[in-house]
Amino acid sequence: MSQFCSKFEKGKKIFDSLHGTIHLTEDEVNIIDTPQFQRLRRINQLGFASYVFPEANHTRFSHSLGVLAVIDRLCQHLKIDNEHREDLRLIALLHDVGHFPFSHTLEDVYDSLAKKKADKKAQEYIKNGLKKKNEPKVNDRYSADEVRKYEYHEDCSRVVADSVLKAVCPSINKERRVRITDAIIGNCINPSYFNQLIHSNIDADNMDYLLRDSQKTGIPYGNYDFCYLSEAFGFDDSSEKRIIIKRRGLNALEHFYLAKYYWYTQIINHPSLMIIEKMARYIAIQLINMKYLLNFDEWQSALNDSNGIFCDFDDVFFLDAVRKAIQENRISKDFKLLCIALLRRIIPDIEYEKKIFTKNRGQIEKIESEFREKGEKKLKSSKFPSRIIQEIYEAPDICEGKPFIQTKRSVINRVRVKDKQTRALKERNVPRIELGDKYCLSESPSTVFITDFRDSLLSSLLDRELHIFRIYDFDGLAEKAAKYL
Repeated sequence: MSQFCSKFEKGKKIFDSLHGTIHLTEDEVNIIDTPQFQRLRRINQLGFASYVFPEANHTRFSHSLGVLAVIDRLCQHLKIDNEHREDLRLIALLHDVGHFPFSHTLEDVYDSLAKKKADKKAQEYIKNGLKKKNEPKVNDRYSADEVRKYEYHEDCSRVVADSVLKAVCPSINKERRVRITDAIIGNCINPSYFNQLIHSNIDADNMDYLLRDSQKTGIPYGNYDFCYLSEAFGFDDSSEKRIIIKRRGLNALEHFYLAKYYWYTQIINHPSLMIIEKMARYIAIQLINMKYLLNFDEWQSALNDSNGIFCDFDDVFFLDAVRKAIQENRISKDFKLLCIALLRRIIPDIEYEKKIFTKNRGQIEKIESEFREKGEKKLKSSKFPSRIIQEIYEAPDICEGKPFIQTKRSVINRVRVKDKQTRALKERNVPRIELGDKYCLSESPSTVFITDFRDSLLSSLLDRELHIFRIYDFDGLAEKAAKYL
């Protein structure tokens, strides 16, 4: 460890309100000083959350430094060797460097654009007769190879991180650079535990943002026992060297999952924040069509030349585009009212709301039917154009064709995916828990997935979901916004 600490001598120190003093190496300082990383100062961590929680104006910049601090603590506890420790710190620092303006708000918009382009290209692929016998599905093949690498913020971060590392870290060879960028999207093969530490349900990213968002919003529900949980991390005895949670950390792990669940329900799914984000996504789609924002092809080009417009494509860029639209004569009055409402924090009132925590599909369908009827009546009686309200509800989400907003959240669920090499089904993101001596028989495994551990509170909550249904009143919004036209 002393050999690694010598790297801090040529670096710097920075103070973080959550983790205290963070020591940085020379390479890390060089990365932070790039325009691509400085852009993160102008990307809000929680989108428009400051409209609801006044002090929630923290950025992806401070979060990225926080993830570095968390990963370094885990590295020291797990006694990870110096080269892998250095790589993990760089992964943590760069994991969000390609994020979209207002974070996940616009990410959902560009995700939908990526899917549309993938579908269009897939149809062209079929039409031109390029599909060969025994090939995988056309849409999977095209979207994975051509479009989806720009779809999510992790994919975009991978592209930008690669160019940043080439530019300011010449000592990092190609093999390490590939390892770092692959881990950002959770696809690092050797060592595979990199994915668990930076790209899973319980990783350095989650461990920082829950605490940071709780601190900045003033909402205590995201808090958990960081010290005890981080010290419960360990490696199993397998050749894969998988990360596990030791038996003594069971309650801390349960607390973490519950904290994350309440973080979603109290912050992300807050009724005012939810409709603000919906309005912003609808506005973004219109601004892209009006050429005030980058379209998907322009976003791809910006990522591949990240010294250019990419560095300016931030929260300020988006808000400036909204202001320009308001001044544009050819824009409809209703769209201008919506833009004014977003800038001046004029939020539609919630008219109907229902929440249910269940895995009973029949109950959910009954409420969906009830809200469809109420939503259609509300659209017919609304003074604000029903077409716009419907499109706001549908703005990249699961609510296609629904005259209301519906969202869902589980405490924990079981997700199985095919391993890319073996094609065998495996759990995704779910941590393993060490059973402890009294649970282990001679033929039984020493660890199990937390979803299979019957003595855990989490297993009783498995696959149960909180469904939230909401209908809003846009008439008041139009009246208030009209004063500023």
